[in-house]
Amino acid sequence: MLHKYYETASGFFFFMLCLPFQKTTESG
Repeated sequence: MLHKYYETASGFFFFMLCLPFQKTTESG
């Protein structure tokens, strides 16, 4: 159970990190 939670948290954290970069790329 803990491993699954860690995987979800890791994926969510990675998504949050990628989000700002995508916006910055779109802005130029």
